[in-house]
Amino acid sequence: MPFTPGDRVDVRSNTSLAWRPGTVRMSPAAHCYAVELDAPVSSDQWSGVTRRYGGVGTVGGPQNLVYVYSQVTSVVPNELIRPEGG
Repeated sequence: MPFTPGDRVDVRSNTSLAWRPGTVRMSPAAHCYAVELDAPVSSDQWSGVTRRYGGVGTVGGPQNLVYVYSQVTSVVPNELIRPEGG
């Protein structure tokens, strides 16, 4: 399912983490969606990885969007991004 800027979605960085609501700010120009989370979270909460790749800095706000990447031409439906409320 394609999403366009302004669409409300739930996103997560991997399948073991919780869904987080947000708004699509950029559609898949480079096979990714840029999403502004409703409530920015720490890098650790978004990535589930501490130390080198995570951290306490917040991500997901207006100046620091999160990105849901696709490896091919489309994101697997409902794996990392879905319509809000699922």
